[in-house]
Amino acid sequence: MPASVAYLFDRITVVCSPKTRQVRGIYMRGTVLSFSIQANQGFISGDDGKRYNFLGSDWNLSNTPTQGVKVDFEVDGNRATSFMKIPVPQFQIKL
Repeated sequence: MPASVAYLFDRITVVCSPKTRQVRGIYMRGTVLSFSIQANQGFISGDDGKRYNFLGSDWNLSNTPTQGVKVDFEVDGNRATSFMKIPVPQFQIKL
């Protein structure tokens, strides 16, 4: 049995436990707007049109948050947590 089940709706993904059917997280896709190393916080524009703030300690990816990076993140009120980077497709053009 899978550890969790993801349901994709218009702009969010809801992750549920298959045994209890309880929601474990609501994930949103968005783009990093800014990040201040001095303040240790940043902002993301969600695909839902809202802005979400995040702390550097919540950023669990190996790279530093930079403007324009596309991420999936868990929504907690107006805060973004539990980040996952969206892979950029690699294309090869043969001429």
